Amino acid sequence: MHPEFNIKMYQILSQWNPMQLDDSTEGDMEYYEIMDIIHQKLSHVTTIEKIQAVYLFSFNETPEKSDIERILNKIYQLNASCEV
Repeated sequence: MHPEFNIKMYQILSQWNPMQLDDSTEGDMEYYEIMDIIHQKLSHVTTIEKIQAVYLFSFNETPEKSDIERILNKIYQLNASCEV
């Protein structure tokens, strides 16, 4: 994956800010964990479950599955546009 992809993926996740943090950079640790999960190229269902687990561990709550799917679709579209 291109470095540009990682930068743009981080930007998408930061704008998403599912826990509505006052400063979205407070979620950087979670965003980097999610980026690692996405790079593992797991099944769609497993990816969603792992993302939910990240937020459950950090915040004792998780974003809605549909919200995660919406963000993953944006990231998958970005990945398709960045591939050579």
